[in-house]
Order: sequence, then C-alpha cells, then structure tokens
Amino acid sequence: MVTTTPTGQHQTRTTRSPFRKNSQSQLSLVRPGSHTRSSSSSSSSSSSSSTRLDHETCDDDKNHTPPPPPPPALQHCSHASALLLVASAASSIALSSVGLVDDTEPLFVEAAYQMTITGDYVTPQFNAMPRFDKPPLAYWAMATAIQIATQLPSSNHPALLVAAARMPSILMGIFTCAAVGRAAQKYNAANSAVVVAAAVAGAPFFAIWYGAALSDASFVSTAAFGILALFAADRETTNEKSKHTSYRRWAVTGAILGTATLTKGPVGAALPVVVMCTYHALRFAAERRIHALSSQELMEKARRVAHRAAVVILAACAVALPWYALMVWRHGAEYIGTFFGYHHIERALIGVNHHGGRPAWFPAACTLLGAGPLGILGVPVVVNVLRMCAQAPPRRLADANAFRLLLTSWALASFACFSVSASQLPSYYLPCVPALAGLGGIALANHREMERGVGTAAFAAAALLTLLAVAWSAAPSQLASLVNDAETSRIGMQLSASGVGVLGAVSYAAAAASCIWLARGGRIAAAASALFASLACFWATAFPAALRSVDAVRQAPLRAASAHAHRYVSAHDGAPVCCVGRHLPSVVFYARAPVAFFHTTGAVNEALRWNGDIRRAVVVAHASDCFRGSSWKRLQVYGVDGTAGDGTTGYAVWEYRKPMFPSVPQRKYSP
Repeated sequence: MVTTTPTGQHQTRTTRSPFRKNSQSQLSLVRPGSHTRSSSSSSSSSSSSSTRLDHETCDDDKNHTPPPPPPPALQHCSHASALLLVASAASSIALSSVGLVDDTEPLFVEAAYQMTITGDYVTPQFNAMPRFDKPPLAYWAMATAIQIATQLPSSNHPALLVAAARMPSILMGIFTCAAVGRAAQKYNAANSAVVVAAAVAGAPFFAIWYGAALSDASFVSTAAFGILALFAADRETTNEKSKHTSYRRWAVTGAILGTATLTKGPVGAALPVVVMCTYHALRFAAERRIHALSSQELMEKARRVAHRAAVVILAACAVALPWYALMVWRHGAEYIGTFFGYHHIERALIGVNHHGGRPAWFPAACTLLGAGPLGILGVPVVVNVLRMCAQAPPRRLADANAFRLLLTSWALASFACFSVSASQLPSYYLPCVPALAGLGGIALANHREMERGVGTAAFAAAALLTLLAVAWSAAPSQLASLVNDAETSRIGMQLSASGVGVLGAVSYAAAAASCIWLARGGRIAAAASALFASLACFWATAFPAALRSVDAVRQAPLRAASAHAHRYVSAHDGAPVCCVGRHLPSVVFYARAPVAFFHTTGAVNEALRWNGDIRRAVVVAHASDCFRGSSWKRLQVYGVDGTAGDGTTGYAVWEYRKPMFPSVPQRKYSP
C-alpha cells in the first residue's frame, strides 16, 4: 500500500502482524486511520531547531481527518463488549437483592439513613455517635436515594432501603465507564468507546466496589472526572492558538476537584493534581519542549499557569470549605484530630486498624487482580508509552498519544501514591483500575494497530484466568471440608449445591481460551469478542449466585435476628438492644435502634444486672453462645436463609427480664 509522507515522498508500507514491531518506528502508537511520519521526515525534524519544534504542530494535527468507521469485525466486538457492560451492571444491581455486608457497608447506610430521620445533613452519625471517618458526599447521595425510596410503596422495608443506598454507586460506575470510553474515542485513542467502557466495567474491583454502598466508588469517580476535566482543559489550551482563553472551564474543573474533596478528604483533590503533574513531566520528556523556551516565554507560561491554578483552587475551596468549616465549628479539636490526624496522617505514616504489615508484593497483586485480564493487557501499553517518552524523536504529541500518556500517568501516579502508605487495603488500588483497564480496552479496540507486547500479556492473562478457573472449581469442596469452622463449611455446602463453582470455572476457562486465541495473533476482534462474552457470563451468572450463597449463611441469619430484635423493641416500649461477640454494624441498621456491643456473655450479663434502670432487654448473640439464669429466655434461633436454626450455626435472640423483687440470699445464724 502506498502512502504519502509529509515531505511529499512516496513509500510502500506492507501489511504487518498485529503484534509485530513497526518497521518505521520503535512504537506503533499512532492513531488508526492517520498518516505515519517517514524516517526521513523524523530525522529532519529531530535535526531542526528547538524553537521551530516549540511552534510547530504534529502532522496528525495538520492533516486531521475524522477516524474511519469501525470495521464489521470491530462492530461485533463492540456488541460483545456491550454485553459485558450490561452483565457488569446486572451483577451490581444483583447486589441489591443481598443484604448489607459487614463490616463497613452498614456504617455508611445507617449514617445516611439517620440523616433522613434526624434532618442533620452536616454531621454523619452511627449508633447515636458522630462518625468522623469520611466526608459527607457519599452519605448525601445515599440519603437522597433513600429519601426517594421512602416515597414508594413498602418504603420501610429494609431491602428497598439497601437497594436505594447502593444505587448512587451503580450510577457513578456507569458514568465513569461512559466518561473514559467517550474520552478515548474523542481523542482518537480508540475506534470504539463501548469497547473501552466495557474493559473498565469488566474489571473485578470495579464491578465489586461499584455495587456496594461505600465511599470508594464516589471517590474514584469524582477523581476520574477531575482528571479528565484537567486533561480536556489542558488540551484545549494547548491546541488553541490564542493565549487568552476563558477560565470558565478551569472553574468547572476546580468545582469537580472540590466535589472529590468531599468524598475522601484532601486526597480527592490531590490525586488528580499528582496525575496531571506526572503527565506533564512525561509529556515534556517526550516533546523536549522545555529547552525551546526563552526566559521571557517561560515567565509568561508560568504566569498563565498560576492564573489557572488560582481559579481552580478558588473554585475547589468554594465547594468544599463550607462543610469543613461547619464541622470544625461544631466539633472543634475532636473532629480535627480524628479526621485529619487519625484517618489521614496516622493511616498514611503508621498504619491503623490492623491494616499495615502487608508483604511487598501486595500492591502489585491487588492492582493486577483488580484490573483483571483486560488490565493485564494494558501493561504493555504502559511500557510502550514510557519507551516513547524516553526514545522517540522530539515532537508534539497527537491527541491519541496524549490520551494514552494520560492513562499511563493515571495508573502510575495512583499506584505510587497508595503503595507508599503504611496502611494497605485492596480498595486503595481501585483508582488504578479505570486507567489500566482502559489501556487494555484501547489495545483491543485498535486491533489493527495492536501494541507490541500484548501477545505476551495475553498469555499472562490466560495463565491468571486458568488459575481462577481451577480455584472456582475446587473452592466449594475445599470449603465444605473445613470441619473446624462450621460457618465456612456451610458456605462450601451452599456453593456446591448451587453449582456456582462449575459456572465460574467454565466462564474463566472460556476466557482463558480466548486470551490464548488473542495471543496467537489470529482474528483479534473475534478473540476479543469471545473474551468479553466469557467475562459477561461470569458476572451475570456465577458472581451473583456465589454472593447469594455466602449471604444465606453469613448475613441472612443475622438480619433475621436483628429484625426480631426490632419487633421486640417496638412491642416493649423501647427496650435496649445488645449484641455479643464481633462488632457487627448491620445489627444497628436492621434493629432500627442503638446497640450496645459486648465481647462476652458475662460482660452483658453483668451490665444488665447492675443497671437499675433496665428491667427488660433483647440480646443478639451467636447460636453457640448461652445465657444461664432465671432472667434469660431464648426466643428464637435463626439459621441458613434466616429460617429456624439447629443451635450450632446462625444467630439467636435472647430476652432478659429482671425480677421485680429479686430474692436476697439468707445468711445462716451462727452463735
């Protein structure tokens, strides 16, 4: 095929394998459908003066043409990826049929529910105590959804309230996938926005955390919107000839960063800033433009950057500072020490709540497992982008390469920021997932311009999927054989009875075969379609079924016992509720009353016995716990699925009634 180079010469380009290294350049990081720069043009541009480099635009921008329509094979891939999108959303919605999962999720839902009851939308509260852990945006979103749900029939049913509380996270996930996919197509980094969006939605961490009522989803989404808004404003300023641009876009970007600050604290605004600093550092390394500017031009550029930064900071402060000021005014040093000291400084430097002491491989394992097989396909794209910054000749980056550089900076900066923290949790690496999985989606969407190294990454993804298939097939029987743990053994029996292990193993085995097909460099679009369909099968069938099986053993008995406690409190004029054993926050939500938690049965017995104001109480305890004495009566035992239990697993409800005239032991008279 004959192409015309920018210098007017003609050269012949032969068709190459999708995974073969480009013969004309070290990297095949070009926009599909655009002209490539010849070797003679590259050498002449590298020998030109740096001043001319600073003012010229790349050939892709000069000869900008809209990308061609996707080929029929890619359209089939888009259909399969749309199926994965629907399956991921269905798995998240399927979580609504499952009750709250201890330990963290009930804390958020109960605090949001209390906002609707008390009307106090400033201070989150849990169990009649202020909750200073997180800012209020996630609580506000859940409270709004719960307020809407209360207008529906059966509005007081706990399952409806839980489904409403999880809906903001699901909507945030849909908007995030759409934003990343739309940006990839807008900047010509991918032929299909649906493929990139499905790659993000199919990531395991994304599908799991965006179906839960937690603040992680709102944090990652608002940070992603802030990163994309900063990138869009930067590209508009870079591509615009006039230096006097409107600050409206920068003000909107600052408002988004302020919203991110209301989801997780200062890290919500700091993460997009660190990502963009990393992006500009790599971009200057690729373009080598800093040496082309005179001192006067540097001062002018610094002045414009300072003005834009001031607009962003003012807009962010206008959105976030009022709530923080109200909290400091209400609670003073207690709030500052708890929120900023304990939950930020100590969590980052020391490690709290037994979240420290993770092995060195923990961050990388969480990132790759959380991004899934499509995230593994994005690793070679990261390597290629870094190689482009280090080895490519100096030139301005086209929009496609700039967007890939943004996703690379996003993944690297997020990983670096959270891997140095003393506290380590899997959810800390959720911000890396949209970037890494999006790069994998870009690699599949541009199947005619596949990055080199994707074939090796596809073999690695196949190996991971094979291990997951073996784990899913063996897990039910292995869990059922644990005779020392009755609850875990019952979960294994539930999984075996539902056939979840077979569904998960077959889905992951099909996905592994698709990755091997992809690695061999055959019909790339067909292999990608098979991979998307296999993952969609897993998220639509195996994952919801496994979640329901675990919920039937672990959470359903506790929900039934807590609901029994709620009925007891309603019938006996506000009798206190106690819980023995682990601190299980879901008891507070389902009992609809403050709960006193005790570690042992002896502790709760002594507390009720010596409290003269308490005549009657209800206690939720594990079925194996036993209270002795005439004041105690076991009302009900709840087992699997909340039905009557056998007294060995599940939870029991006990009633405590203090005698009206307690008998006093008589002392024998001795002369």
